[in-house]
Amino acid sequence: IKSPGDVSKAMALGADAVMLGRMLSGTRETPGEIIKYNGQLWKKYRGSASFGVKMRNEFIEGEETMVAYKGAVKNVIDGISDGLRSSMSYMNCFTLDELRNIETFAILSNSSYLERLPKM
Repeated sequence: IKSPGDVSKAMALGADAVMLGRMLSGTRETPGEIIKYNGQLWKKYRGSASFGVKMRNEFIEGEETMVAYKGAVKNVIDGISDGLRSSMSYMNCFTLDELRNIETFAILSNSSYLERLPKM
């Protein structure tokens, strides 16, 4: 899950929950120190299946990287909530149950995505 849109799609396809590890990483409430590098604030992110967490070289799937500092986790959660509400409004859904009962989905190509962007 990388964006509020991903949360909306997962919920529309029937998910009851989503993993937000990467989206919540870099917030004030996550473990680790805030690092200042080239004038920007960063935090170290380690996925739960990364070597740095597991400390053994078996079934390593997670990643370790630096992520931009995002401030309070409340801001990230508010953004996810706003994105989910926006998606639901486009689908004329008032509840998550209504969203989960959408019957038609369209897969867009990259070209169709670019075509629908505002023209200047």
